[in-house]
Amino acid sequence: MNRKRIAVGQLASDLDFALELRDAVEQYLRAVDSWEAAYRQSARAPSGLPAEHHAYTEAHQRLMPLLPRARALSMKFGLRDPWSGLLHTTLGQSAPQLLAPSAIGLNERAAITDCLSLLVDACWEEEHAGASSGPQKRSWLRGILDRFRF
Repeated sequence: MNRKRIAVGQLASDLDFALELRDAVEQYLRAVDSWEAAYRQSARAPSGLPAEHHAYTEAHQRLMPLLPRARALSMKFGLRDPWSGLLHTTLGQSAPQLLAPSAIGLNERAAITDCLSLLVDACWEEEHAGASSGPQKRSWLRGILDRFRF
């Protein structure tokens, strides 16, 4: 685990953090998919999963320290918290021959992707709102949509 990177990430702006979080989540999802593909292949050629497990462990160690701030930012912007599911990902729960669904389901992936997209957008808007001159005038439609955002 690279402590310097995490320490710098905590001092970074919300936008920089959101972009780093997006990269870490993408790396983690790729590592999970790679591990599971190798696990399914291991039934035919049992050579173990050392490379895939190492990649998964690195991605997990990069992502886990970022999750508390991700949860706080999600709460700050009023976004649904999809991060708790990543804390409890269990790989290889079923036999490799069963072709069971992924350890991270499609709905959970969609919720994470949606939250990341909204989080990056909200952080970008917050960072660039101070650069504009004077208060921003919102449209009446934006005001209504903001009131009913979950």
